[in-house]
Amino acid sequence: MAAARLLFEGAEVYISELETAECPASAARIETMEGPKATVVLLTPWQGTELSPGQLVLVGLAAESSFLQTKAKIKEFHPPARIRLKLLGPLKPTDRREFLRVSDYISLGYSMLSPQDYPIARLKVLKRKRMLIRRDIGSATREFIPNMPEEIDYLAKKMDAIDAKLDYILSLLNTTKADASYAKGGKRLRWVNLSGSGLRFSGDLKVKKGTLVEVEIDLPLEPPVEVKVICRVLGVNEDKTGKLGEDKYLISARFEVVHERERDDIIKYTFKRQRELLREQRRHNRPD
Repeated sequence: MAAARLLFEGAEVYISELETAECPASAARIETMEGPKATVVLLTPWQGTELSPGQLVLVGLAAESSFLQTKAKIKEFHPPARIRLKLLGPLKPTDRREFLRVSDYISLGYSMLSPQDYPIARLKVLKRKRMLIRRDIGSATREFIPNMPEEIDYLAKKMDAIDAKLDYILSLLNTTKADASYAKGGKRLRWVNLSGSGLRFSGDLKVKKGTLVEVEIDLPLEPPVEVKVICRVLGVNEDKTGKLGEDKYLISARFEVVHERERDDIIKYTFKRQRELLREQRRHNRPD
């Protein structure tokens, strides 16, 4: 599919500052499209510098297993969320896959890391082997049906993956407050906004800006995978709405140490989650 065809009214894109090392991209939906000019509406709050006419930004779009982006110039900004901009070129593939961020409720645990413990923790993260939460039993299923047709083989894998997810969800739901996961920072379901370069998550253990934290995340891939990263805290905001349940803080952090294989797993998950959200959006917008 040509890149130009991916930009249309209703398409979801990502808007970011040119330098996004510490600033997450904001999701947006194209409201109108006239040639290179477009009006977009932000779906998530803008966290960069104040938007103004003439400012250059990046416009990105997730397409299957690739990420496309181009530069754009802001023509008008109507707070709090409507931006009129002009695209400065065609969408082109980029290796900046960490640009894409998605939100979900994921099992996550975190703990503070002292400077004394950092060298050993860093070495352990970089030398980690891939941690599968549950063995994919598709191969066991196939043992009973030699030369299984491709369609049946595909369905068997999907059924095994669904079974693994259900077991995983039930194990989380059966967790009691007496379990270690209910210690402050313990691994349990939390709200997470995740990308290949960092994350924002809800937490009950307060940490300070600039400190290092060790984070474990269970990614709901097929099969589920546990990743462990060391992060630098960029900011901590107290949540006073009560929407986060027992979690009282929203913590923003940048990956300081991450195994590249596990970064790939994180990016794979963001694309998977984005495709799920797009499918849900299409079903929701489908006329009866």
